[in-house]
Amino acid sequence: MKLNPQKCKTLRSKQTNSKELITLYDQKVEDVDKFTYRGAVMDSQRGRRK
Repeated sequence: MKLNPQKCKTLRSKQTNSKELITLYDQKVEDVDKFTYRGAVMDSQRGRRK
């Protein structure tokens, strides 16, 4: 499987203090505070919300 770094995102929990840069194929993966997957909102502060 080949991942596309432009379509990938990272979501860090509030317990993670790391700001380490994540890369795929020498391209930075975007760090986000929240995203929606199949109607469920995930965020870095509270986890999963409906």
